[in-house]
Amino acid sequence: MSAVPSTQTALLLSAPGTPFTVSTRAVPVPGAGQVLIKVHAAALNPIDAMMQKAGHLFTEWPAVAGNDGAGEVVALGEGVHEVQVGDRVLFQCWFTVDRGTFQQYAIADAARAIKFPKTITYDEAATIPLCFFTAALGYYGTYDVAVDTMQFRGIGLDIPVGEGAGKYKDEPILIPGGASSVGQFAIQLAKLSGFNPIITTCSKSNESYCLSAGATHVIDYKTVPYTSLASHITSNITSKPFKVIYDAVSTEDSQAASWSILSDTEGLGSKAGTGGKLVITLPPAKSIASELDEKQFAKNGSKSASWAYGNGNGQPTQADANKLARALEGWLIEGKIKPNKVELLPGGLSAVDSNVGRFHSGGTSGAKLVVRPFETIAPA
Repeated sequence: MSAVPSTQTALLLSAPGTPFTVSTRAVPVPGAGQVLIKVHAAALNPIDAMMQKAGHLFTEWPAVAGNDGAGEVVALGEGVHEVQVGDRVLFQCWFTVDRGTFQQYAIADAARAIKFPKTITYDEAATIPLCFFTAALGYYGTYDVAVDTMQFRGIGLDIPVGEGAGKYKDEPILIPGGASSVGQFAIQLAKLSGFNPIITTCSKSNESYCLSAGATHVIDYKTVPYTSLASHITSNITSKPFKVIYDAVSTEDSQAASWSILSDTEGLGSKAGTGGKLVITLPPAKSIASELDEKQFAKNGSKSASWAYGNGNGQPTQADANKLARALEGWLIEGKIKPNKVELLPGGLSAVDSNVGRFHSGGTSGAKLVVRPFETIAPA
């Protein structure tokens, strides 16, 4: 094991709206319950561009972004027993400078540093944390918290381990946006939970990608527009009520279609009332917002919409995320959860600034953008 240096190469934001800049900063020291991870791979996400533009969620400047990381544990804080030095782990950021993944060494909570097998590369592992937790905490989370005008809530399904595995056998589920990173994990988890049929939407070019994740029916949204989705499903796939829909793309059209398809009275899970439950990854669209009360229940019924809280390190989600972290370790070993496809960007951290905008310009499809921090050319 090589010695941990005192300084490192990192990608800094000096203030909201400024470019990402390769610089140097001190290597952090893990506190109680934390680990220091040598970051071999970090993935880009749409939220990174939002954080760069407006400074959302950062608590100190200069800031280090990056939500997804995978690497090697190189130091332990006091009281850590979940992992050991040398373990290969994937992990999710928190919004402090020491915990962003766009740097060579980052801090993580040991309870949610997730070991993964050697059959998965560091690049692949880095595609998992944020979008896995966004999908899993939407399905299985027991949190229910209001932030400003938004209701963050998991719908309280049983985690598919032990007696929870396959519990929702033969319940249909709809997952718009199945080729997205969140959609891929939403499909895989729906399969573990027993849902069938698993219906998703994507472009024709990503059909095989969605089928390989576990979808049973793939609908090309360019051929069958969202305005025709309900009638297409009823005529060609199933007439059963949809008690759960996970809208992984959450556009205006997809939310409107999902809301219209969702059961008014029949639901699953322990949270969000007795009617059908729509999980969304963005705020409620105009088409459904007018139909929701302050808790995001339908004003004239029991169905509801819940915005998934995508970070397992937040106080409301830590208890759920700890359980999901241990479950994920087993699923990765068993091959039941697989990473996203990888698009490796050359140049290490230097590639982030010129690529992070691709999420909002249609420049990514069916793959996660990944960089290797140790391939960065350090500033002179």
